[in-house]
Amino acid sequence: MPQIPVTTRIATDRPLVKVDNNAVANPPAGQGFSIVVPVGYRFQLLSMYLRFITDATVADRFIILTVSSPSGVILRLTHITAILASETRHLTVATGVSTVLWSATALTSVLPFPPGIVLEEGSSIDVTVTGIQATDQFSLINSQILSQFVAE
Repeated sequence: MPQIPVTTRIATDRPLVKVDNNAVANPPAGQGFSIVVPVGYRFQLLSMYLRFITDATVADRFIILTVSSPSGVILRLTHITAILASETRHLTVATGVSTVLWSATALTSVLPFPPGIVLEEGSSIDVTVTGIQATDQFSLINSQILSQFVAE
């Protein structure tokens, strides 16, 4: 049986133990997407996977993952190699992994997500692209999140 990671903020706090595996609806072409922590909950991102397909327009594109709380930006991750025209790229963001840059053969990237970042209600995980074109498209978006209902 797999071990479920447990995170507590203080000694008397309840742990984040519900693991949610969620497919995120594909955003409209030319747009990024967000995962927002609903009222009464808190989240911890374990991993996210997505596919990004670019159109034939010549432009350098860079995927940016931004984690924000209601009081401001907590973390911003981006890769350093441009995504070009007519490419399909796969991105995995996860705790406990090493950075893997885009590769011409694998067309994939891995970004390490720091463990222990707990997002309170109203916080968000936003995925955007600099240089995004009107028909560029995100798809196959899946997230694994530890979740806890705290509004009891």
